[in-house]
Amino acid sequence: MAYNPNTGLVYIPAQEIGQDFTPVKDFKPSPMGWNIDVAAGSTPAVKGRLLAWDPVHQKEAWRVSISVRGTVACSRRQATSVAQGDAAGNFNVYRADSGEKLWSMSAQSAVMAGPMTL
Repeated sequence: MAYNPNTGLVYIPAQEIGQDFTPVKDFKPSPMGWNIDVAAGSTPAVKGRLLAWDPVHQKEAWRVSISVRGTVACSRRQATSVAQGDAAGNFNVYRADSGEKLWSMSAQSAVMAGPMTL
């Protein structure tokens, strides 16, 4: 997550990863572990997006949907742009004020680490 004082927006890498849970037949608690009596199943709908949020007006300014499994991994603030990477190996740059895509490249590997600057 990052804040840009020039736009007044907060940029949030968001993802929805649903999980199916089914009851375990003949469940027996163990002395350690979660003991939740359900088994985790598939994740049928994974959605990701980069959100620009206006904290003053408490509303979304813009969003970019990410249509790949794994979704947004990180975002960072720059003066006029927001950089975002995803698990599919895409590194993208968007206009900070509108979300318009300015540039993209394949990083040839998932972009999963937080951003850094010198």
